[in-house]
Amino acid sequence: MTYPLKFRQKVFAVKEKYGLTFEQTSERFDVPIRTLFRWQKSLNPV
Repeated sequence: MTYPLKFRQKVFAVKEKYGLTFEQTSERFDVPIRTLFRWQKSLNPV
């Protein structure tokens, strides 16, 4: 499943705004932590 770019941007905006860890962000948005690390390298869907 590919997540839209807007959703990816929102995830990282919330992570920054609330100072969340990757684990907390993963739980909050129900996205695997591995996916978040991949997005950190490049937010653009391939």
